[in-house]
Amino acid sequence: MSAGISYKVDEEAMIFLRYSEGFRPGGFDENAMSAFTANSYGSETSRNAEIGLKSDWADDRLRVNLAYFKTELDNKVERFPTITDTGQIESILDNVSEVEISGWEIEIEATPIADLYLNTAYVHMNADYNNYFVPDVANPGQFVNNSSLLPARAPDEELYFSARYSFTYGQGLVHTFAGYRLFSDYQTNPLVVPGKVNNWTAWDLSIAYEWREWMFRLFSKNVKDKRYIQNVAQVAQTDILPVGAGNTGVPGLITSTEYNQPRYTGFEIIYRPDLNF
Repeated sequence: MSAGISYKVDEEAMIFLRYSEGFRPGGFDENAMSAFTANSYGSETSRNAEIGLKSDWADDRLRVNLAYFKTELDNKVERFPTITDTGQIESILDNVSEVEISGWEIEIEATPIADLYLNTAYVHMNADYNNYFVPDVANPGQFVNNSSLLPARAPDEELYFSARYSFTYGQGLVHTFAGYRLFSDYQTNPLVVPGKVNNWTAWDLSIAYEWREWMFRLFSKNVKDKRYIQNVAQVAQTDILPVGAGNTGVPGLITSTEYNQPRYTGFEIIYRPDLNF
């Protein structure tokens, strides 16, 4: 479900309000090792509200968009170890957490001079678990409070800036581009300590020459060759084999990581024929 309303202040500005609700259906854990852990889990639900401003200034050469947003995720499904009715410890999926995300963002687009286009976007965000309790397998009947953990991939600060400039050279056009990205610290996997990513920045650059139906482009992505973890996964014994009754340890067996693409530089030739006869 979604609904929205907008109000046009004048020819340059508009205020809007949007609200939406959604869900992801529940199911069964196809990797469950017993009837106990194969019990179904419910659907996840989300509620999102956003209020903002869209505006154009200086004869449409400057665009400024502002927005405040808030998202609530209820009944979020997490995987965790639990004690079964036989006393063994197995991995299970269930609705055990709630997440709240709020923040604001600003986007600015500008053409201060002819053929120069600037774009920048900044996001400040707060993401927290409001509720995240799982059984304490070391103390049956008790629970572990994981609410202090950070939700995955939720940096407090994000910044993007890009500039494009074109000019005539000979019988064609030269196009230049520079893009900059910044992310503050964030966690790729809340349960795995090595999954933390420290703040990082990256640059993308390119220059191209356009002549008639041809374009020759030299580019380099991630120029600084910044390496950072994209995904971290940890397989525990309870994910593939039950831990015997009476044991309280849940050893981790394998931790795997996936890194981002390193610096990538290339040259491409593009042919775009005019098919209008």
